[in-house]
Amino acid sequence: MIYDILIYPLELFLKNIFELFFLFSNNYLIAILLLSLCVNIMLLPFYSWAKKLQNKERITSTKLKPIIEEFKSVYKGSELHAVTSTLYRQHNYHPIYALRSLLGLLIQVPLFIAAYYFLFYNKELIGIETILFKDLSAPDSWIQIGDLSINVMPFIMSIINLISGLIYTKDMSKTEKNQTIFLSFIFFILLYNASSALLFYWTINNLFSL
Repeated sequence: MIYDILIYPLELFLKNIFELFFLFSNNYLIAILLLSLCVNIMLLPFYSWAKKLQNKERITSTKLKPIIEEFKSVYKGSELHAVTSTLYRQHNYHPIYALRSLLGLLIQVPLFIAAYYFLFYNKELIGIETILFKDLSAPDSWIQIGDLSINVMPFIMSIINLISGLIYTKDMSKTEKNQTIFLSFIFFILLYNASSALLFYWTINNLFSL
């Protein structure tokens, strides 16, 4: 149900844009690269909006933190809750606003899932060989040690993602920096055996962010 309502229209949108770029370039890698750039440029206004909300929340929470710490040293239980709630109302703030730090990620999630379905399950990419990949529908397997294949693209993607995230969070809290490292690790695990097409797409996304 959620796929039909939210993901499939986005997947269809990505498919149409991809086919347009492939028609223009007659090159699968260029089409994927242009698709990634197109999506990121379209999302820039949303990222800007999310960034403003995040900054507003961060400024307010930083301002209120020492006051709340002082309250905790004086009040307990219901009294602490009452004075803290009053402080939040005075500053038009609520702790749930801390979730604004996840807005950038939440904006990307539906489009990432749509890209995952489009690029990972795209039968047209099966057996397509390019200058970088033997098969766009399969993991890159760039390093072969006997019968062992090691995929390199997930490492490249994760390193770029990590650098980008650490630069983005350089003025943020240790918790937010740890979240960035954790998310980079999660993406590495989830996408290690993903198709080369999907890894290439997401790596371009990370380069754009960087």
